[in-house]
Parts: sequence; C-alpha cells; structure tokens
Amino acid sequence: MRNLFLAVIVLAGIQTLSFGQDGARIRERIRAERVAVFTDVLKLNSEEAQAFWPVYNAFLDDRDKIQDELKSIRRDNLSDAEAEAQVKKHLELRQRELDLEKDLVQKLRKVISMQKIVKIPEAERVFRQNVLEKVKDRAEKRQQKAGRQGGR
Repeated sequence: MRNLFLAVIVLAGIQTLSFGQDGARIRERIRAERVAVFTDVLKLNSEEAQAFWPVYNAFLDDRDKIQDELKSIRRDNLSDAEAEAQVKKHLELRQRELDLEKDLVQKLRKVISMQKIVKIPEAERVFRQNVLEKVKDRAEKRQQKAGRQGGR
C-alpha cells in the first residue's frame, strides 16, 4: 500500500512537472523509459513493438481520461443521495476501466502472444519502480546540492 501511495505521488509529481518548460522533455524521457522497460520485460522484437505501441498508447490515453474522472469524484460534504450517486459513478468508471483492459487484451492478441500479454502488469510495476527510483535519486541530489550551497 505504501509503494502504491508513493507511486501515485511520484506520477502526480511527474504530471505537475510536465507543465513546466521542460515538460515535453520530461514526458519524452518517461516514454522512453516505458518503452525500454516493456521491450525488456516483454521481450518485444521490432515488429511486435511497432504493432504494440500504438495500441498500448491509445489504451494509456483512455485510461488516463477515466482516472481523471475518478479523481474528480466529490467525497466530502455529501448528502446520502449525493454519496450514493458518487459511489455509483465510481463503480461505473471502474467498470469502464476493466472493459478497457479487456478490449486491450483482445487487440493485443492480434499483435503479441498471450505469454507476453500476461507480463504487462510486471512491466508496469518495473516501470513505476524505475521512475520512482529516478525521482528519489533526483530529489536526493537536489537536497545534497542545496546542503552544499547552504553550508558556504
């Protein structure tokens, strides 16, 4: 649970950073990291990668839209009727997310093997860990740099 929380914070931080001047560069580095990790974990050859990434990127875009809707659900100061409506909306969005994943599997079956599809959650986990480690490393380097500058 703690790792999930950290991953959410890191990814939210990355999204926040992406609005700055270096946003396009940061997004490109994140995309390159995802490609490298998935290629390694799934053992994608060039033909598979060429067919995989358009399908998977479309899935990510659609999933992000659902996640944005989930984040927008109000949870405070609700009447019973409003709370019930929000719970219903939450469940509907989670079902849409599940349906999206099912659709992804059906599309990917045409381009990569099921043995590779089953490894996608592992690839996502490794990708998130790598990003988290890089963000932690950068934060530590910033703190060290600030400590050296403050000690002068």
